[in-house]
Amino acid sequence: MKKAKADKKLILVVGILLVFGSIMIFSSSWPYALDIGASADYFFKRHILFATAGFIAMILVSFIDYHIYQKYAVQLYILTFAICLLVFTPLGNNLDTFARRWIVVGPINFMPSDLMKIASVILLTSLLSMKRRRDTVLKDILPVILIIIFSVLPVYLQPNLSTSITIILSLGAIYFISGMDLRYFFFIIPSFVLMILMFFLGEKNEYRRRRLYTLLHPLEDYTGDGWQLSQALVAVSTGGLLGVGFGKSRQKHLYLSEAHNDFVFAIISEELGFLGAAFVIILFLILIRIGFKIAVNAKDDFGRLLAAGITLVIGIQAFINIGVSFGLLPPTGLVLPFISYGGTSLMVTLGMVGILLNISRNKTIIKE
Repeated sequence: MKKAKADKKLILVVGILLVFGSIMIFSSSWPYALDIGASADYFFKRHILFATAGFIAMILVSFIDYHIYQKYAVQLYILTFAICLLVFTPLGNNLDTFARRWIVVGPINFMPSDLMKIASVILLTSLLSMKRRRDTVLKDILPVILIIIFSVLPVYLQPNLSTSITIILSLGAIYFISGMDLRYFFFIIPSFVLMILMFFLGEKNEYRRRRLYTLLHPLEDYTGDGWQLSQALVAVSTGGLLGVGFGKSRQKHLYLSEAHNDFVFAIISEELGFLGAAFVIILFLILIRIGFKIAVNAKDDFGRLLAAGITLVIGIQAFINIGVSFGLLPPTGLVLPFISYGGTSLMVTLGMVGILLNISRNKTIIKE
C-alpha cells in the first residue's frame, strides 16, 4: 500500500477557473473602478492578490490531515458562530448595502458567513460519521435540524438569504447521502421548505418578496427592483453563440452595478456568448465530478462525507449564481466561486479545495 498523490486534475480545473476568473474580473470591473476614482486595474490587482494568497493557502491546507477537523469540529463551529455574531457589534459593517454582513477591522474586511459554510459542514459530517444510525427521531433528526438552524440563524439575521439557502441545501443533501432513513423523508423535507418559506414571511422580508415577484415579472419594474435582473438578461441574450467579443460588453458600463461580482457570469455570457458560458459550466461539472470521486474513494466515512459536503457547497453556490444570471432564480448576492470578485469567499473556497486535496492525498491505493 502507498499514499496517493493529491488530485492533479482538481488543481488543474481550479487553476483554469482562477486564471479565467482573473481575466474576466479585469474585463468586467474597469468601468466601475474608473467611476469610483480608482485605476482601471484596481479590482484586478486585488483579485490577483487574493487568488495568489488563497492558492498558497490551498496548497498548505492540502498537507494538513483532514482528521484534525473532526477532532476539533465543535470548537471550530463555536468559534465560527461567535465570529458571525460580531457583525452585530460595532465591528460589523454594511459596506453600502442594507445587509450587515461584513466585519471591518482597519483596512481588513471579510464576510464571516463564508466561514459558516465550511464550519457547519465539518460539524455535521463529524456527527454523521461517528454514528450512522440512531434509535429514535430525537436522536437521529433533531441534531441535524439543530445544526442547520444554528448555522443559518446568524446568517439569516444579517440578512443573507443566499448563503442561508446554500447552507440549508448543502447540509440537507449531506444528511440525505449519509444514509438518511427514508421513514424521516416526509418529516425533514417539509422542515426545510418551512425554513425557506420563513425567509419570505413577515413585514421585514418585503424586499425578498419583491425580488421573487421581480423574478416572475422582470420587465414590469425594470427601472426599480427589476433593474439588475433585466440588465443581466440583456447581457445574456445579447451574447448569442460567440458573444460580442472580449472586453466589448455594454452592460458592464454601470448598467450592471455588480458586473465584476454577483453578475460576472452575465458579462461572460455577453462577451463570450453561449460557448464561453458553456465552458464555465462544464468546468464546474468537471470539478463536481472530481469532488464526488474523491468522496467515493476516501478511506473513511468522515472523509467521504466531508469531501461530498465541500463539493456540494461549491456546486450549489455556483449554480445558484448562474441561475440568477439566467433569470431562473431571484437576485441573491451570491458570488460565483473562483471567478467573482470577493476576497473572503475566494480564500475560503480555495481553503475548502485544500481539504479536498488532502482527502485525496490520504486515500490508500494498491500498487499494481
